[in-house]
Amino acid sequence: GCLQVCVARLQLHHIRIIPSALFQGMGNVQDIFCSVCGGSDPRMDGFWIGVNVVTVEVTVINRLGMHARAAARFVREASTYDSEIWVYKGKARVNGKSIMGILTLAAAMGDRIMIEAHGSDADEAIRALTDLVNTGFEEN
Repeated sequence: GCLQVCVARLQLHHIRIIPSALFQGMGNVQDIFCSVCGGSDPRMDGFWIGVNVVTVEVTVINRLGMHARAAARFVREASTYDSEIWVYKGKARVNGKSIMGILTLAAAMGDRIMIEAHGSDADEAIRALTDLVNTGFEEN
């Protein structure tokens, strides 16, 4: 979708922080970013102005996937950060600080998920959550 394309293009240019002043008088931020990739995605609206945004795509390697214990570990870690944490699987988007949200993704071994953090400690959050997923939630 547009969100992933725009994030990828921003990261390609190493742009992580987009100051609000850059967009003054330019209209809706969704229109600005959609003009970059030609797409349309309502999730873009308002997400980017003056916010540090970091994303990563990872593969769930845990044999049992993101079952209750793994999801609880993920949520516990995500909750230690001030940043908003979002997790995507396919077209589904859930709050990374919600145990029910993570469980509804039903992410199985081998599934690709995208983790996205918005906020001042987004880099640290993404690093810790990526390590957690890449170590099989420390269960393997």
